[in-house]
Parts: sequence; structure tokens; C-alpha cells
Amino acid sequence: DPGLALDLDLDLDLDPGLALALGPDLVPDLALGPGRNLDLEPALGPGRDLGRDLDIGLEPGLDSVPVRAIPAEVRGPWALDRGPWAGYPRGVIERSELLAGLAPGVVHGFSTRQGGVSTGRHGTLNLSGSAGDDPANVAENLRRLAAAGGFELDRLVRVRQVHGARVVSAARAGPDVEADALWTTREDDAVVVAVHTADCVPVLLADRAGRAVAAVHAGWRGVVGGVLPATVAALGSVGVRAVDLVAAVGPCIEQAAFEVGPEVAERFPSPVVRTGPSGRPHVDLVAAVRLQLLGCGLPGAAIERVGGCTHANPERYFSYRRDGAGMGQHLSFIGFSDREP
Repeated sequence: DPGLALDLDLDLDLDPGLALALGPDLVPDLALGPGRNLDLEPALGPGRDLGRDLDIGLEPGLDSVPVRAIPAEVRGPWALDRGPWAGYPRGVIERSELLAGLAPGVVHGFSTRQGGVSTGRHGTLNLSGSAGDDPANVAENLRRLAAAGGFELDRLVRVRQVHGARVVSAARAGPDVEADALWTTREDDAVVVAVHTADCVPVLLADRAGRAVAAVHAGWRGVVGGVLPATVAALGSVGVRAVDLVAAVGPCIEQAAFEVGPEVAERFPSPVVRTGPSGRPHVDLVAAVRLQLLGCGLPGAAIERVGGCTHANPERYFSYRRDGAGMGQHLSFIGFSDREP
């Protein structure tokens, strides 16, 4: 009944090839409203156990809890739903399985456009103060992101992004500092570094020991300008080897939507360029980023794709190319929630 708590102890027996979609970041006393859904990460497969009790408070007007089983090969842990499940609500942030498995105290995430208070072109989780949104809405959205991400908002460090290749440490960063990548170490007093995107590629990096991290804004200019090798080199300056790094490549525009002119296409290696239906070239930024990371010395198994195409999923992501200037922006963050490993 609405207003009553429902304690569930689930014993699941799934058919082969199915995974259970139950929601990210489950918390006790989770209130479910109409259209909301539980979505456990990672997805449960045959023979796996939920391993926890759920205390679900039903909001007025809701008399059931929707649960759906979907093919496991369609849905990987922390991956955007595909096919008929595209755009299915999955919370404020998306996370990397590789980064989530690092040392305690390392926090990270790629924001979506869902879960905020902004409206219109900024709806709902706009995290940029330069997009024309109400500053009070942006402040509340940032508060929600920090709460979901597990860090203190006053520890968030950003820069003024300029589609370049400059990398700065968190100690030298600030709102007026021009750069497109930031890095920090665990010794830097629980700092969280972050970059804004709305089609460009956000890349989060960390060493396996959980000692150093970086956030990179990689637009096409940044990719060809070398912002990723520069970031790996910056981490190398504090003793982090490329072979020990883990990278998560977040939501961005994908090749089908990224049509460019020949003058841009010729700056990319041919394997990441194809001719689109209009006869103009399309660049695969995700593949280009992966190639650069491999070239820097990261193992292929240490590079993970998280999320989907920003242009193709308007319910879930902002997109500059789709919506034009003045739309909302995402924030991709990584850092430390405490000083102790």
C-alpha cells in the first residue's frame, strides 16, 4: 500500500542468458515513484545472488515495483541500455567497473542529464554555470552530483576548458586557468578533479594502486593536439607508469553522428574514419581515443567504454551538435573522498 515500507528478500532464479535490471546506487529506504525503477549494478546473471535486503517505500499512486529481465549480452555492467531499452532511466551517474574496483576512497562518475532540477534546454541535471541556466539550479544539481558521487562539493576542482592539450595539476587549477585535463594524487587532501562535456570525449584515468587520477576533456582538437599523451606523461612525472593505468572513456558523440569536413578527417588515422551516407567523412572519436591510449602504453584490457552516444540519446544526454549552443553540460569526475587508502 502507498506509504508503507516493503521489505524484500529476493531469491532469484534466472534463465540462462538473462540478467536482472534492478538500478544503480541502491540505498536503504529507497522511495520509488511512478516511472522509476530499481537497477542493480552489476547486473545479476544466472546463479548470482542479490546479496542484500531491499527496503522500498512506495510513493502515493504507486502500487507495484517494476522489474524487467533483459538479455545479458545486451546489457553489460555500467553500460547504456541498447536496442529497445535505450534511454531507460538509470540514475544520476554512470560508472566504470574497472575504476570502481580500485582502492577504497577513489570516487568517480560520468553524469547524465537525469536527476536534476533544471528545466528546458538545461533539463534536468545541467552542471555548467556558463550555459545560461539559473545559478540556483546549477548549485542544487552540483550538490546532488556530489551526494551521488560520494565526495564533498568544496573539494571539486575544475578549469576553463579551451579545446586544447594543456594539462595542469589540481594544485594549479582554478576557474580562470585554461586547460583541458587535470590530475591529482591521494596526498592532495581529498581533491576531486572534473571536466565538462556535451559531445566531446570525457576520459577518466587512475593508477591501479589508487594513488593518482586524472580527468580529460578530449574534443577532436584535443585528441589531435595530444591531450591524452600529455596527461599520461603528467601522471608519469609523479611515478605512475602507463602500464599501471586504468582508463574509462565516457559518454560522447559516436561515429554515426560525428560528420566532419575532409580537413578534420585527414588529421585522424584512417582506421577511425569512414564515409557516411552523405558522402562526407565520419570520425570515430572513441576509437581514436583508444588508439592513443594504447599508443601511450595502456593495456587494452585496462580501457573501458562507459555509456553511449550523447547525440543519439536525448532523454539521457546533452549534445551540442544535436541541440546547439546553450544546452546543458555533463560533468565527469574522479578523485578521492578521504586521505586514507
